Amino acid sequence: MDILMIQERISNVRGFEMGQLYIKDEAVYELAVAVMKATNAKSKTDAVRHALQDALKRAQETVPLRERVRELQDAVAAQRGPNPRPIDLKKISDELWED
Repeated sequence: MDILMIQERISNVRGFEMGQLYIKDEAVYELAVAVMKATNAKSKTDAVRHALQDALKRAQETVPLRERVRELQDAVAAQRGPNPRPIDLKKISDELWED
């Protein structure tokens, strides 16, 4: 039984098409090999799969910058407490423009 027949049977059992991993970029190929060796993956496909899963997980867990800044602003505002002396900008402006 050749490899194509085995792949066809596996794809029929699992319900998805199975294909080979083709990497045309030499630098990407070298990265896949390095990840495979570093993680003891069975194949480059496994290494790429795990790397992509990790990247997707990190992207989904990342808090947007706007939310992180808002949290910092709220923390600083909570530490400072309410402003005891509100600034009267009109009064300051009038004082600056008086002759």
